[in-house]
Amino acid sequence: MSSFKESGGHTLESVGSGESPQAPRRTFGQKVKSHLKRFWWLHLLWIVLVALIIVLCLIFVGMPKVAQKNINNARLSLESQEVTSPRPGTVHVTMNTTTESRSSRHPQLYSFKAALFLEDTKPDIKPFGYIEIPAAKAESVFSILIDQDMEIVDQEQFARYNGMVLASETYRVGLKGRIPLKEGSLPKTTVDFNHVLESKGLNGLKGLEIRNVSISLAPSADGSNMRAQVFIPNPSPMTIEMGTVMQTVYVGQKAIGVSTIPNLTLRPGDNLFNMTAVADQLAVVGLIQSQYPTAKLPVRIVGLNSTVDGQLIPYFTAALRAAELSTTLDLGPALAAAGLNLGGGSGSASGTSSVASTPAPSAVSTAA
Repeated sequence: MSSFKESGGHTLESVGSGESPQAPRRTFGQKVKSHLKRFWWLHLLWIVLVALIIVLCLIFVGMPKVAQKNINNARLSLESQEVTSPRPGTVHVTMNTTTESRSSRHPQLYSFKAALFLEDTKPDIKPFGYIEIPAAKAESVFSILIDQDMEIVDQEQFARYNGMVLASETYRVGLKGRIPLKEGSLPKTTVDFNHVLESKGLNGLKGLEIRNVSISLAPSADGSNMRAQVFIPNPSPMTIEMGTVMQTVYVGQKAIGVSTIPNLTLRPGDNLFNMTAVADQLAVVGLIQSQYPTAKLPVRIVGLNSTVDGQLIPYFTAALRAAELSTTLDLGPALAAAGLNLGGGSGSASGTSSVASTPAPSAVSTAA
């Protein structure tokens, strides 16, 4: 070992050639910094991949869930509906619906096919028909108009639907399908559409009246011997074209005639239709003389059939046969116009007309 003196008198010793000074230990932070300098590109790649996964999850998982929630929370209202051009296997359906949504998102909705069904067939629904719901821009409030022929794929279910509309104060019908939608630059997605439309029904045609009755003691060329007008209130937003409707009229269990309303189209509000009937006049006279001296007969009306151009309309026929209506048939004014007072009371009604002059009343079969 050797030494030398520096200026100032201090002596420095030099280490032998076999020894070297020990390097200081690096801290954790220095190690991390060094690693990042060498492998920055690898960490950047991982950050990009993680961000991409998050974005893809938001687009393909989160966005559809949000869209599904918004579709589920939307509220549908039926503004008007028309069922026209009835045929044994099809009807023409026109529906105007309003959709309300509280969502701040307003995606483009594409057209899709929706099944119409009754709720009690869930979970394995039985559609009675399908409608094509047109494309629309989803706003806070927007309307959708459906105007198309609908094929009836299940006659029994469609008959049940019509029976429910006829008998109920309110009714519900389900709609189910898969709706494609797209918002902004996000990719198109498809979500479930499963909603129920609730609407006022025909309420069993409560308030039905038979007015302005006239009777003929001899049948007309078509076999009818009674004419009248039928008042039917329709509290629903529905227009229903039912064709020619035939019904059997009873007093108690006794059939007293068959009535016919040609070309019946029931519209919202009050309706007045012309009616003809083939009445069993001897049976009617016997009832007046024995039980109803005021000539006001409590009648039950049971559907017989519905036809268009001679073709039976099965779904309306089944609904009519399942329904039973009741009202009062006031024959007093018609009998008074003929100079007849069978029961000692003239009764009252909202209209009168003359009775054709013929020799004597005759019984007419009530068979359809």
